Amino acid sequence: MAGELGGSVASPEDLQLVRALRAGDEVAFMMLVERYGPAMLRLARMYVPTRVIAEDVVQEAWLGVLKGLDGFQGRSSLRTWIFRILV
Repeated sequence: MAGELGGSVASPEDLQLVRALRAGDEVAFMMLVERYGPAMLRLARMYVPTRVIAEDVVQEAWLGVLKGLDGFQGRSSLRTWIFRILV
């Protein structure tokens, strides 16, 4: 699991992406989904019995990401923060 979580602090790219997401940039959200979605699905699949359930879990995690964006402070990488929401 440690390999799935990533780095220790937010990169400048992470911070730029978070700013865009906070501004409601849908393209930024699609980039985020493309970047992390497949790995999120793989990780979720390790915890649930079917792919369908894993997809639902990932969808719920994305909602958590969007709702929690204002709480992201950059003390971890964006990837780490997202995967903590997922798990």
